[in-house]
Amino acid sequence: VSFRTLTKKGSIIPVSYPYPGEPNPIVRIASVNFSSQISSISYLDTGADPNQYLPRVLWHQNAKQLFVMRLDRLQTVLETWLCPINEGPCSNVITERDPRFVNLLSEPALFPDGKKMLFLSERDGYSHIYQIGTDGTGLKSLTGGRWTVNKINLIDLELKKVVFTANAENELEQKLYRISLEGERELESIDMEEGTHDVLYSPNGSKYIDNHSALNRSPKTDIREADGKHLGVLAAHNMGSYRSS
Repeated sequence: VSFRTLTKKGSIIPVSYPYPGEPNPIVRIASVNFSSQISSISYLDTGADPNQYLPRVLWHQNAKQLFVMRLDRLQTVLETWLCPINEGPCSNVITERDPRFVNLLSEPALFPDGKKMLFLSERDGYSHIYQIGTDGTGLKSLTGGRWTVNKINLIDLELKKVVFTANAENELEQKLYRISLEGERELESIDMEEGTHDVLYSPNGSKYIDNHSALNRSPKTDIREADGKHLGVLAAHNMGSYRSS
């Protein structure tokens, strides 16, 4: 069966999909070497069972390895592997299991030295931040409580803290918070307007773009210093006035 998808330019791209009872398409991850005149393709060893999802692929800082997230078809086991881009075995970093369902959360955040990473897990019932070595050792939790972390935004090595978006104070909002990378559980709130915030940091972490909105005001996009100081408005939207007939 093929489903047709209409693109922005108006062209139609057929998307293959199996009939009920027929085998699913097999997905593989390949790397292409452009360093020589003849390009060579290598396929990563992602396991013997081809009936799987490969939902996330991230580069390691050394550009010689990839982090590959592998999810079984029942979506009860999510594995993160570190794989060489050329031939060679992959090594398991972390495995998430749930007999009912494992949510696919935001992608891991890697430390600059490539030896550690932060990731989100719902192993205690709520989405929280955990730290682990890329060799699979040194697992520890950084956040906890009856609230959820939505996204890891920044690893601040100067302050030895991680910045993230969460609903720690109000389950209907998403705001920025900081917490220590060294295991201290004191949560620090970054001053923000009420509402839901989607934040994008600059590469050096000195500034961020804040897309935010609330039920009682229009969406707005601001640019701010890392400490929350307002630098300017990039975009503002007027919801206009409404009246009932």
